[in-house]
Amino acid sequence: MFLPPLTELMDTRAARPFSFSFNTSDYRILLMDQDQGRLYLGSREYLVALDMQNVNKEPLIIHWPASAKRKGECQMTGKGRQGECANFVRMIEPWNRTHLYTCGTGAYQPICTFINRGWKAEDYLFRLVPGYVDSGKGKCSYDPKQENIAVLINGNLYAGVHIDFMSTDAALFRTMGGRTAIRTEQYDSRWLNEPVFVQIQKIPDSAERNDDKLYFFFREKSLDSSGGASPSVLARVGRVCL
Repeated sequence: MFLPPLTELMDTRAARPFSFSFNTSDYRILLMDQDQGRLYLGSREYLVALDMQNVNKEPLIIHWPASAKRKGECQMTGKGRQGECANFVRMIEPWNRTHLYTCGTGAYQPICTFINRGWKAEDYLFRLVPGYVDSGKGKCSYDPKQENIAVLINGNLYAGVHIDFMSTDAALFRTMGGRTAIRTEQYDSRWLNEPVFVQIQKIPDSAERNDDKLYFFFREKSLDSSGGASPSVLARVGRVCL
């Protein structure tokens, strides 16, 4: 699909820039909520719900920072020179009709929680569930510069993440859902070799729902480099039976 340059798009007057009154950065479109007509964004310490019919309408906003204590601990490790010691929201997934599940980097200590979005858009509800915080390990990467992908299916969270502080341990993970957590082999380059996760998608193989498969799309370094040449970067697709 061809996308015109931003200047050309603005010249059509079909698009408008918008900004928020609070200080944030690193916006990601994380979820389109067709039921409530909302577009959910994650950013540095904020979650934002926009009206898909009118993105210039006053948004619903949640401030979700890492604690001051955690930010201090993060900075003591030598991080934070580029503002990484903050909670970068990286995942929002539907949990049920009224709630969403969200995860962020948590200043290099990933955290997750629930969002109450109400039954319908007219409820005008968008807030964190008080007092609930869950570990985000295996669900969200520590480093905001590391891409991660995730999807919730029948209460099970499937994710492609880096699960350690130094971003050396990448894995495809299944957590939650009352089942034993499972992951790809640790530190085995035959499974994953410095991957960059791109997308995750459930795709039916047939009309039979039990045949559905989950596809992970990512890039990784080739194992076949020789003669001192730099390894090439290859596009990969992994498939998981649900």
